Amino acid sequence: MGILLSTRHSGLSTQFLLTLTRFKGASALRYVMYTDKTVAQAMSAINERLHVPGTKSRPQLDGWVEKSGRFAMGVTTTVRWRFDRRTFLYGRAERQGGVTLVEGTVSGGVGRDGQIVVFGALLIIALLTLSQGNAILAIVAILAGFALFIPMRGDYANSEILLSELQKTLNAKFTPPKKEPAKRPASSSTTKQRS
Repeated sequence: MGILLSTRHSGLSTQFLLTLTRFKGASALRYVMYTDKTVAQAMSAINERLHVPGTKSRPQLDGWVEKSGRFAMGVTTTVRWRFDRRTFLYGRAERQGGVTLVEGTVSGGVGRDGQIVVFGALLIIALLTLSQGNAILAIVAILAGFALFIPMRGDYANSEILLSELQKTLNAKFTPPKKEPAKRPASSSTTKQRS
């Protein structure tokens, strides 16, 4: 996704291309978790969590669950100034080698550092277009910054909430379980003594 701004002033044509993705997780985050629960147990646990009413410490979640192992969890939080942002986590659980693998995506948003880069770039674009006499594009660039603030910050906070809730619900870990070495059966030892 990008914004293309072009201005014309006294025969000069300037184009600015600002790519607004890939600033510290601006695209969808891919996650992989591992749990000891079966797929049916995992779907049951997610379904139970979706029906728990929200509290001060745990937000209300909404979503859906399928028997095949696909699911979605969503959360809505207030970002700022009464603006709400809803973010969904999509995933799929499947059994592999005695462990259930849960993988999917969630919109990652942009952290504070990435937001500063985006807003700084939009401010520079606004100042450059204003200096060339195009106040309308300068205002559009500033309004774009305000419009992008809610999804960037909201998705950043909501993705952490959703991943944390999924991990708690499934008792999952982000690292694969260690494989235990194969145990050898106890056999009688036939060692010869040296003289």
